[in-house]
Amino acid sequence: QYAYARCCALLRLAQQQELASDLHTFNWQLLDPGGDLYLRAATEQRLAFCLLTIADEIVRNSTSPQEPDRHVAAKLSKNLAANFLDFYDFCRILSPDRGTAMARIGLIATTKKAIAHLVADQIFLPESL
Repeated sequence: QYAYARCCALLRLAQQQELASDLHTFNWQLLDPGGDLYLRAATEQRLAFCLLTIADEIVRNSTSPQEPDRHVAAKLSKNLAANFLDFYDFCRILSPDRGTAMARIGLIATTKKAIAHLVADQIFLPESL
């Protein structure tokens, strides 16, 4: 719940700073114009990998008629929250470099969506604390 609320607060801040006007059509890139990753810090990369793991699990479950395993979802959401909080503690979200800031905001927006998907209808997700 805390990670979700923190995501919401950071996304509101990004909108206030005019880095993201509409988060539903938000366009962000992982690569700078030279082809290098914007997300170079280990915590950024761990969060991105965690999100890819969740995406893989979602795709795997979408092709199976079985109900998703709540224990797997709980483990994934706990891991996601931990990785997000490490990222939040280590990285300056609103970096002076616009491309890096946009990539970090993209990670936050994706994290928010992943948390909402993993805990859908199980717990209340506050937009603020």
